[in-house]
Amino acid sequence: MKREPNRPAHRILLIEPKPDLGRLLAQVLEEQGYQAAVVANVEEATRLLEKQDASVVLADLCEYPGDAFISAVSQLTAVAGPARIGLATAAKSTEKDVLTQGFSFLLRKPFTAEEFLSTVGTHCAGAPDPIRKQVVDRYFAALSRRDWEGLGGLCTEDVQYHLPGTDPRFSRLVQGRRAVCAFAEQTFGDFPEANFVVEEQVVLPSAVIGRFRCKWKGSANQQTEATGAVLFHFDGELLSQIGVRLEVQRLLLEVPST
Repeated sequence: MKREPNRPAHRILLIEPKPDLGRLLAQVLEEQGYQAAVVANVEEATRLLEKQDASVVLADLCEYPGDAFISAVSQLTAVAGPARIGLATAAKSTEKDVLTQGFSFLLRKPFTAEEFLSTVGTHCAGAPDPIRKQVVDRYFAALSRRDWEGLGGLCTEDVQYHLPGTDPRFSRLVQGRRAVCAFAEQTFGDFPEANFVVEEQVVLPSAVIGRFRCKWKGSANQQTEATGAVLFHFDGELLSQIGVRLEVQRLLLEVPST
């Protein structure tokens, strides 16, 4: 996915001691229009940050136990500013713990690619384009109203919808405005009175993540609720891809860490 013209790419620095995971995370970022650099430790990060800045630094410091961890954090914060520094960890740390240690945010392992992108996007300050924000809001409103014609009006003629997974009812690739609207109408027949509320929009260089909460009538007319996120790409002011995810995003990005 190429970055859109006139939208500067944020540079993200990953400190990830596991090379395969580092390459995978960099691929996820670059496919969404970021510039990504991966290093194995704080020493390599320090040398890099002395030459170029970063918008966000996301660090797994599992190889720095005890006092070495404190020293590594001090070394990193001394050179990384004004970048926001996040800790990626499988340890049972709390948000309050990591803020006290000098980090800006916590990303707990294991995480999905959607959680990864959403967290990075949140900490690369950027306001949503007002027109695109409205389109995302109208998309969820159309689903709530079951306004399939209105939904189609938000999409390009060759729009793609993709939900990964193995469920034969929902997990498929659908292409074309009419096919996407027909699929939505068929799908939401299984979710009576579904109502969507947009909780957050996260801006990426080439896309927008819409985080939502949905309520519907489940079995025995009991109220059921779920949360989720949709990745939107645009062609001008119209949706060109809805929920399209990288193949790697079908997997949990899970690597044991201490």
